[in-house]
Parts: sequence; C-alpha cells; structure tokens
Amino acid sequence: MRYKRSKTIELGKQAFTITIYNEGEGLEDLAKEAGIALKTLKGYRSSYINQVIEPKPTKEELHAYEAYKERMFQTRYQNSQNKNDNELTQLKESFEVFIETSNNPSALIDLAFKRNVNPEEIRTEAFNYAKKYAHGEKLELFKVINKNRSESLQKDKIDFSIIEKLLNFKSNKVIDYLNLIIDNKVDPKHLLTKIDLYLKYNPELVRSINKLTLIKKHLEVNQEYIKNKINENNSKEYISSTGTISKVKTIEVLTKFCINPTLDIDYLINEHALNPKTFVKVLSTLNKGTDKEKLLYNEYQNYLEEEYRKTGILIKTIYNYLENGIEKHGQLSSFNALDYWRIINEKPDKFLKKARQCLRRNLISRIELTKIQNFTDKIISNNRLCTEEELLSLYCAYNGICLDNDTEKHQIINYLKNQNIPLYQNLYYLAFEEYIRGELILNSENLNK
Repeated sequence: MRYKRSKTIELGKQAFTITIYNEGEGLEDLAKEAGIALKTLKGYRSSYINQVIEPKPTKEELHAYEAYKERMFQTRYQNSQNKNDNELTQLKESFEVFIETSNNPSALIDLAFKRNVNPEEIRTEAFNYAKKYAHGEKLELFKVINKNRSESLQKDKIDFSIIEKLLNFKSNKVIDYLNLIIDNKVDPKHLLTKIDLYLKYNPELVRSINKLTLIKKHLEVNQEYIKNKINENNSKEYISSTGTISKVKTIEVLTKFCINPTLDIDYLINEHALNPKTFVKVLSTLNKGTDKEKLLYNEYQNYLEEEYRKTGILIKTIYNYLENGIEKHGQLSSFNALDYWRIINEKPDKFLKKARQCLRRNLISRIELTKIQNFTDKIISNNRLCTEEELLSLYCAYNGICLDNDTEKHQIINYLKNQNIPLYQNLYYLAFEEYIRGELILNSENLNK
C-alpha cells in the first residue's frame, strides 16, 4: 500500500515509539495492520528519525534509540557467541592478535607457530571476525592495519632474506652477526620467531640447524642490546635527516604558493607530507636563511597579514549582522548559516582559526570572537552533507507550502552548487524557505551546472 508523506511519517513515529519503549515488540503487528512489509515500516522509521522539522524525535528519544541499538548489538553478539563459543573465541583471538601487530609485528607469527598453522590462516580468521562481529574503534583500527598489510608482508619477506644473510655470513665473532642484524634493523623477537618458522618450513636444510640454533642462542641473550643499538641509530638518522627534509619541503610549499596564492596552503602542506606544526616551525627559521628563503618568508608573511586584515573586516561585518540582523529585500532578517556561506564561503573551523589569529593581532575584540565562535559551533553541529538524490527525496514544507516539483528542487540544488555552497541538509532547507518567501529567485541558469 502506498501512503502520502504525512502518513509515512506518522507510521515511522509509531514504529520509533514501539522500538524505544517496547524493544521493538509490536513492529510486525503494526506493519501487518498498515498493509506494508516490515522492511518498509523500518524505512519509515528511519525517515522519521532523520526529520529536521516537526514532527521529529527529541534528543532524549534519540539517545534511547541509540541505547536500544547497542542492546540489540550485544544480544546478537551474545547469541553468536552461544552458538559456537569455541570457534568464536578462536576467531576473536586471531582478530585481537591481528590488531596487536601494529605494536608487536611478530604477534601474528607467534600465534601461527603456537597453533602449528600458516600465518595466512590467522589472517583469514581475523577477517572473518571483523566481517561478522567487530564494530567501533577496533574495527576502524583493523581496517587501518589491513591497509598496511602489503607492507607487513614485504617485511616478512625481508626477514627471511636476513636469515639467508646470516647463514651465508662467514665470521667467528658473535658481534659481527649482531651488527648484521642491527644494520638491517630487524626486531630481535620477530627474528627469533622467523628462525623457528624458517626451520619448520625448511626441514631439509639440516646443515643450517646448528648455525641457526647458535645464532638464536646469542640473539636471545642480546635482545636488549640489539634494540638499544637500533633505536640509537634511528635517532641519529632522524636528527640528521628530518631537519633538512622538512626545510626542503617547506620551501617547495612556499614557492608554489607564492607563484599561485589562490592555492590552498593546507592542501599544499598535506600534499608534501608535512606536519603543519613542523611547517610553522621551519617557516620561523627562514627569516634568517638565504636571500631566497628570506624572500619566501616575507612574501608569505605579507600574504598572511593581508588575509588577517580582510578576515578582521569580515568578522566585524558578521558580528554586526548577528547583533542587528541582515537586510534582505528591504527587510531585516536573522543572520543564518546560508548567509555565512554566501559571504565567507569557507569551512567554519578554518575561518575560526583565522579569527583567533585576528584576535592575537588586535584586529578584533574578544567579544566579537566569542560571538563568531558560538555561531560557527552551531553551523558545524548542523552539518550533514547530502547527495543530490538525498536532497531530492526530502520532504519540504514551510508555512503550509510543500515543494513537490523536482524541477524546482533541482534549481535550488544547482543554485547552491553555482554559489559553491556545500549541499548540507540545513542549507538546502534554508534556501527552500527563502524560495517560498520569494527571496530566492530561481532562473534558467540554475537548471544546470
């Protein structure tokens, strides 16, 4: 059965109420009574939850719904655990060990050796657990570690080549073998496990057993010495290389920016794999560098000062609008998020960062900064980026007037795009309200972008 929008919202509200107050018991009866599938009813419930205008859930009700979802997740998790506890325990162990490899590279190999299986079997179990049971921060961490999996596999191969080097290395001095391990920066614990696996998977190499056993013995005794030496060498390399590399990258960023100031400086910093704090630190040293470095430093500082001056003027303008309203079509209106994007057209957090710099330069007052910060905080909290399809499917009503014409909806969306305004749901609603009030004039230019 097909219902009008108002009826689907009403059914969604009923389903939502049943969910949070009766643990979902009664949803099937409601679906049957309405003559719709349970899946359709749950879709109505989702639409009601996402409502930004009345009728919509209260914050308390949304918290209750989140608590319900968490309980359902725990219930499903417990049911899965009861169904096959032994298998799940093993899968979870593989998953936890896979995550542990971020701090202990040999963890996965240690478990494989303990179970007498190939490391790839442990990875497969970890993937199965992640797919079926994992959630939250651990799942996100698993994804990050898995992204670097190819690098880890390459490291495994390198470690086997180190063993070959140790076997082929000819010396009567233990320190020479230890130095070979240190020079190749091999974690001693990881190498010990790899030696065991190497012997396990290569039992035919009888002549290697005695030598590897002896190496293993000295390796176990000198683990701390090896670790300390590797850390010491890494520190020396870092100190000698980091400063130079960061300076070269900073100069490259400034050169590109001075040639074309319309480029986003944050994008350039990220593109060159520079830490923003490192960029600022290196920048402060260029004023005492070569003539070229001084020129880049002065050009960039001049640009910044001009930007802060312009930003200070904008802040005072917006502060006035927030205090007294903004004139639109001969009438004063409250300054809103859509007005902000028309005037500033910059992400609020980035604009606020500039505003703080303006305060340090006494270009604005503390009162003005606080007012702007409170306003931008509200903008950030209401940011929900939508696709065009999602915006077209939204139910829009203002002063009893609905917008059912897709052509008009497309024009509003294209107006936002033409103005380089992001397709946030609240901005779309604000533009829609202006359109209904006759303040937003749409024409053929807004039909296509």
